[in-house]
Amino acid sequence: MPVSYSPPPLHDPHASASSASASGAGKGLRVLAALIIILAMMALGVLTGFSLTPDARKLLERPGTGRALGGMKTVRIANGMLTAPAGRMIRLGKSKEYALRLPVAGDDGQGGALTLIFSETKKALLPMRQRAAIYRHYMDGKPRRTPMGLAEYHFRAASPYGDVTLYVGRKAGRIILISCRDQLSQSGIPACSSAFSPLPGLIVTYAFSRAQLKNWSRLDALAHQALAQYYQRG
Repeated sequence: MPVSYSPPPLHDPHASASSASASGAGKGLRVLAALIIILAMMALGVLTGFSLTPDARKLLERPGTGRALGGMKTVRIANGMLTAPAGRMIRLGKSKEYALRLPVAGDDGQGGALTLIFSETKKALLPMRQRAAIYRHYMDGKPRRTPMGLAEYHFRAASPYGDVTLYVGRKAGRIILISCRDQLSQSGIPACSSAFSPLPGLIVTYAFSRAQLKNWSRLDALAHQALAQYYQRG
């Protein structure tokens, strides 16, 4: 007997019932405020890409090899210390953002790379329910189930997200949003990415190729492991 599938909801599972019963006007104001914030973040390159120097682009495109990494490098970011191999870390332009590129092996044994971007910012990552309210306005049709355990959402072509496919999954009680662009961005950041905020003032984005999407759960775990290994608070 086939098992019915209910895609992960595009809302905050911890949102209170009172928020669900808020007036239409109140919801409209919240969505408008969230949209203004997200557009400002997009203008700063937090969501849509990063401004890379030529050296940074070369680093992100460098294959994972056994070459010398030049020792360890430590930088202060968001009230903490990021310490990682110097040959795998680069500052992104003049911003308080650092990219760390790590070679990884997928479940199928194929090699790849996971790029982590540590961003110090005064802007908080939007709560799930606010992001969902914005995305829902531009959705095109119903979600599709994928063999990877993700729900696949598409946006209307004329929307700001027309070249983006959104994947939503559940893991350990968390809802994970993964956005994949149709092509590699001009900035050199891989096509698929997800973000989380481990503490105020710090956003960690992990990016990977679309071919690695099938390993999304493992990549999410590796991103959190890398945070614990390379970043120390205080």
